[in-house]
Amino acid sequence: MLTLSATGEFVELRPVTPKEFGQSHKPEEIIGAYALPAGMTSDQVLKATDRLYRLYDLLLPGFYARPMSAGQEILKAAKEFKELFRLLSEAPLQTYYRFLGKDFFNWIDQVSRTL
Repeated sequence: MLTLSATGEFVELRPVTPKEFGQSHKPEEIIGAYALPAGMTSDQVLKATDRLYRLYDLLLPGFYARPMSAGQEILKAAKEFKELFRLLSEAPLQTYYRFLGKDFFNWIDQVSRTL
């Protein structure tokens, strides 16, 4: 696992097991496959992925600031992020993403519900 400080400084890199993420499968077990989202070409996926990364850039400052109320731009971005992440992220890894980014994804869920 890669650990960074609040400033983004490297702190630690160590191997982890699925058990540390609340998973029951063995480390060497194949947990699924990733394929392009249904009905999307690779070019469409690349464009959508680029948009997802831009949404991270827009949302992360708001997440770290945790304002009591988010502006309309953030609300719309959170809703779009949630949909794109669901569409583009590898389904077998979503549990891991949510475990590692629990606070961020909870914030996204909360903000996207207010729109």
